[in-house]
Amino acid sequence: AANIAESIAIHELQTGSGLNQICSLQRAGDTRWGSHLNSLRSLISLFDATCSVLETAIDSQLQELNNRFNDTTMELLVLCSALDPRDNYKLFKVDDICKLAAKFYPDDFTEQEKLYLRIQLQHYELDVPNHAELKKLLTIAELSHGLVKTEKSEIYHLVFKLIRLVLTLPVSIATIERSFLAMKIVKTRLRNKMEDEYLADYLVTYIEKRIAMQFSTDSIIDDFYDMKERR
Repeated sequence: AANIAESIAIHELQTGSGLNQICSLQRAGDTRWGSHLNSLRSLISLFDATCSVLETAIDSQLQELNNRFNDTTMELLVLCSALDPRDNYKLFKVDDICKLAAKFYPDDFTEQEKLYLRIQLQHYELDVPNHAELKKLLTIAELSHGLVKTEKSEIYHLVFKLIRLVLTLPVSIATIERSFLAMKIVKTRLRNKMEDEYLADYLVTYIEKRIAMQFSTDSIIDDFYDMKERR
């Protein structure tokens, strides 16, 4: 609307009955070529507005990513990558792994163990990448299985302990992933205008449906009645 008003003010658009009404992008149909033409026409007429909307979509998504992956989280992921066995342990760095244990798992290692961890890593760097069964691994999970199979987990027990701690990281975000999966199912096109607070409450009952099924209708009515006096 602001773009149209500005264009009218500088005489780029003409005014008149039925002209310059608010419109939206038209979805192209699957079988009618005329619908594709109408979609292109609407896109051309709304090009500036469409670009502005997309920039605002992108900005909000970047903000969401920055909130989920802050500096601390990114540092954790970078340090964890030092244990990645792919490309023949190309990312392996003793200093990064020691920093990972000291900064993110301080309660899991004593000061003496942190010192001994560096010594183990120095031997680990010369031994494990050259082992026939541990050369072509692709994930940290495969590395964990390989260390157990070759009994290297007992020789490098502190390194193996740190690897197991790193493998528990996906569990910490399981609830978030379940929420996004549930949102794809719950927030359909018909429910697209659902407010955030109501959507969050709905998702809780959907995700924890086993717990929600334990509540009877009468108990919910009683709790609702106790919140406020009603007729």
